[in-house]
Amino acid sequence: MESHLNIFTQQRRGTACKLLLGSLLLLLTVTANTSTANTTEFKLLNQQRTEFKAARDALRSGQQSYYKRLAKRLENYPLYPYLEYWDINRHLTPKKAKQVEA
Repeated sequence: MESHLNIFTQQRRGTACKLLLGSLLLLLTVTANTSTANTTEFKLLNQQRTEFKAARDALRSGQQSYYKRLAKRLENYPLYPYLEYWDINRHLTPKKAKQVEA
């Protein structure tokens, strides 16, 4: 009876080791994929940051066509609404109350 118990215990240990190794491999795979995704996202964000600054500078210096090209690529960038605001704000001119009411 003890020999059956030893075999059963050894089988459970073997199964536990296989599950543990499988879990570790899965964890390593997920971590590697996440790391690659983070690196790709980081590169994209850095590129967008550089293009955002260039778009802002183009807007300031009156290079409208260059600004438009850059702004189109930045539509998914978190700070894109600022570019739109600055572009719209550039075209606004102060008006007196009487001019607005007319």
